[in-house]
Amino acid sequence: MNLIAVVAFAAPDNQAGFFRTKNESGRWWLVAPDGQRFISKGVDNIQFSPDQIQGTNSSPYRDTNGKKYGTADAWRIATVRRLIDWGFNTLGAWSDPAISRANPDGKRLAYAPILDIGSSFVGMKQKDQAWQHGVFPDVFDPDFEKFAYQRAKELASPRKDDHWLLGWFTDNELRWGPDWRGSDELLTMFLAKPPDEPGRKAAVDLLRQRYQDFSKFNEVWNTAFHSWDELAAGGPVKPPVVRKAIYAQNQEVERKQNEADPKRAAFVADCEAFLAKLADRYFKVTAGALKSADPNHMNFGCRFAYVPPEPVIVAAAKHL
Repeated sequence: MNLIAVVAFAAPDNQAGFFRTKNESGRWWLVAPDGQRFISKGVDNIQFSPDQIQGTNSSPYRDTNGKKYGTADAWRIATVRRLIDWGFNTLGAWSDPAISRANPDGKRLAYAPILDIGSSFVGMKQKDQAWQHGVFPDVFDPDFEKFAYQRAKELASPRKDDHWLLGWFTDNELRWGPDWRGSDELLTMFLAKPPDEPGRKAAVDLLRQRYQDFSKFNEVWNTAFHSWDELAAGGPVKPPVVRKAIYAQNQEVERKQNEADPKRAAFVADCEAFLAKLADRYFKVTAGALKSADPNHMNFGCRFAYVPPEPVIVAAAKHL
């Protein structure tokens, strides 16, 4: 299921005639292009030929669709009718984009594509997979902003006048800290980068700002560096604390552990400060890129796999 909840921000005037948000009597709603209130209800992964049986070229669903409908276009028309009859009004993620253009009986499904800005940047720069391996894009790399604007221009600009486009997601389930992909905080992940990479420099610079006394940093982080220059030059920086996955953390337990151990509290505060800086940069750049390419539609930001830490929510609220 793909249910989109409204985060309350006023829509710019140029969104009239497009999906937008509106405050009515103190409640925020999605509003359809015709001005009616709208609750987005969608199903993900609507495909003529979805996943194959592992290790084979066989797709029973594809084979059945071919026998029943003959062509993918006929299947699309039937699928849109069926979804609308069932009460759905939105095409969920990872679905055949052509379904969004099918209009049997003059009716269509709204849709919200994913631009994969950050994950595509990871693939281009590091030849790695952001979602599977939990690699967060180096948003401090000057190339990230250039890449974001170019990708938004290529993918979003051609659809900026589509009234059935509900809005855009910039990425899917980026990693915002310890989760099923690893126990590292983003700060320690960025400190593990090579010394000349912008993300690592940004991490070291943040720590410089937070510790006027370098010995205090060594004490909190349980390290034995002799200076900031030595830290900046590289070398392993192991986290002094390994926390549970974000969705497994308990706020009360976290609070008590931090009260009992000031060094743990300081380390966690360092991680959250870096996360705030990282998230603000990510949302600022992607929002700017999307706004430049398509000023007509809403920006839903990155789809979250779990409720992220508060610094991420605060940063997102500034830009989405």
